[in-house]
Amino acid sequence: QAANIESTYYTVLRALKDPKLRAKTVLPFAIVLLILGIGAAGGFFIWGVIGMTVVLGLYLIFWTFDFDEAIFDALRSASTDIRQGSIAFGFGLFSIALVGVGFLSGYNAYLRAAPVASPFVSVIHFFLDGLLWWIGGAILWECGRALRRYLT
Repeated sequence: QAANIESTYYTVLRALKDPKLRAKTVLPFAIVLLILGIGAAGGFFIWGVIGMTVVLGLYLIFWTFDFDEAIFDALRSASTDIRQGSIAFGFGLFSIALVGVGFLSGYNAYLRAAPVASPFVSVIHFFLDGLLWWIGGAILWECGRALRRYLT
């Protein structure tokens, strides 16, 4: 029995030397332990559990659908646009700023409606107030992409 356990132990150690496998297997456990430790150190163990489930859920979604590759591609594209002086980069920054303004505007509408309305109505105020800004940001983003295609 000891030989089989020892063989399994060395096989696992050898497998964990592969960086890709290590990132996929050890990283989630490390994140769980880190968040639980931070929550316990702050005296709020339940917030550690909540944070752990949120972060682990986001990690699994990103890992399942390969969002990390899409993010890296977007960063590469942005760095290329910066180096080449592309007009699309300015449009992209401005459209992201408009989306941020939409969130702030919606949040202000939510706070104004919260004392006098039900939570559902407050959320509707949030979305309706931010919607025009978000649509403007999306239109500006697409205009930048269209201009980049037209100019290249």
